[in-house]
Amino acid sequence: MQITHFNHRGVYVKDGCHVIGTTWFRIVAWESDTIKNLDQLQKGAAVHVIGRVRMQRYAAADGTERSVFEVIASEVELMEN
Repeated sequence: MQITHFNHRGVYVKDGCHVIGTTWFRIVAWESDTIKNLDQLQKGAAVHVIGRVRMQRYAAADGTERSVFEVIASEVELMEN
């Protein structure tokens, strides 16, 4: 199951302008004793994820180096809306 999460962060740059940056995290989860009912998740569902962060670097098709942040889930809980 692939889940994606984003985090917005506002910063002020040299000229005083406020800029919003976004960091995307891919959540990697496999059904197990601590992670159940992944098939019940729907797009836009709120989840609570516990796991470890891993960063991977790769070369994109255009030759630029990119980084991807993943959370390898050890627990996933569907939150009530």
